[in-house]
Amino acid sequence: MKVLELSKNYVKNFYNNNFDKAIKALDGVLFDDKTVKKAFNFGHGTKTDLLRFINNNRANFKYYDLINKKYI
Repeated sequence: MKVLELSKNYVKNFYNNNFDKAIKALDGVLFDDKTVKKAFNFGHGTKTDLLRFINNNRANFKYYDLINKKYI
């Protein structure tokens, strides 16, 4: 699993709202299996924890799955 968190405001200001350029540059926070495990549930994070986090932060961020090449 590799998910890139992209700030809507940052992409608007620095990439003129071009999310494709930001994704190509990997200019965001990268969540992989190791990061997710450490970041959530006191060191025992799972994909479910990440999905809950994504749903809670959709207003300000976009999330792109780098493996499946689509937005979550």
